[in-house]
Amino acid sequence: MKRLLGFALALALCATGAWADDIADCNQIKNVDLRISGCSKLINSKRLNKKDTANAYGNRGTAYGKKGEFDRAIADFGRAIKLNPKDADAYNNRGLAYENKGDREQVIVNYRKALEIDPSHQAAKNNLKRLGVTP
Repeated sequence: MKRLLGFALALALCATGAWADDIADCNQIKNVDLRISGCSKLINSKRLNKKDTANAYGNRGTAYGKKGEFDRAIADFGRAIKLNPKDADAYNNRGLAYENKGDREQVIVNYRKALEIDPSHQAAKNNLKRLGVTP
């Protein structure tokens, strides 16, 4: 949630018209198709800085995951990580997508990477414990 608010606040300062609508769509969580559309428009606009582009990929990846499109989610989290390698949430979320695909090796790698970046990342700790793996 903290990431969404930071993303929204940073973009809202310079957003007008339709672009502001795309920001709102990318940040909302109720309608995954609207979220995918808004994030895609922002990504394709090439108007975002590197960090905000990474956040848009992360938001879209989360939406793809909710739709059960795990390969697309994994690809978007990978793009987010490439743009922001210190994003523990992107690693954790990519781990969740791999978990839904049944790729235990990649699940553990991603959860552990999230913890390497942020040792207090509670979701990654909980995910590893749930799998019976020592964080």
